[in-house]
Amino acid sequence: MSTSKETGFSILAKKNLREVYLFGHLEYDRETLAWEYERDKKEGLKPALPKNYFPKDNDKEKPQMSWASAASLFFSNWLNYAVYQGTPYLGERLGHHCGEENYDFNQKE
Repeated sequence: MSTSKETGFSILAKKNLREVYLFGHLEYDRETLAWEYERDKKEGLKPALPKNYFPKDNDKEKPQMSWASAASLFFSNWLNYAVYQGTPYLGERLGHHCGEENYDFNQKE
């Protein structure tokens, strides 16, 4: 679990890490939030300026992408430790892993 006073919950996960819930958008590229911000302004929604995104809080400046390295590290660590480490590589073990004890992975469908 990851929280802060400013944002509240940002990451929740089950103990086995197979289910992870992110409340941010680590997958966004540099321009995605700027595009959404401009879209909402054009629709008259008066969105708040995204914090720590535009240099000097000037929405005419090229957005900063301060989350790229954290996003890459988060996803690679999750895949390595939560997915790959717990995924069996032998076909005969996959059935047990998936809850299908007697599944024959060699059968032809």
